[in-house]
Amino acid sequence: MGGGALLTPTEARGAAVATALDAIGAEAGLPREVAALAWLRAHPAGIVPMLGTGRVERVAAAARALDLTVPRPLWYAVLEAARGAPMP
Repeated sequence: MGGGALLTPTEARGAAVATALDAIGAEAGLPREVAALAWLRAHPAGIVPMLGTGRVERVAAAARALDLTVPRPLWYAVLEAARGAPMP
């Protein structure tokens, strides 16, 4: 996911995004990649993530994002981490 940058970040901003996604996942006991999909689905632009896998177990894991509601404060925490700056 994200070319591996979300799962094994190598820079400070990527690590901040990973930490923010982990906070979302921790509330539901779900891994970071599921939290990332849920975050995308909660985007106001109506993003529909496309999975790049044919492995049934990965599709099943990703489907758990459909039931995850991302609280707004946590959603903005990911956005701010990705931007590297707070929202105005």
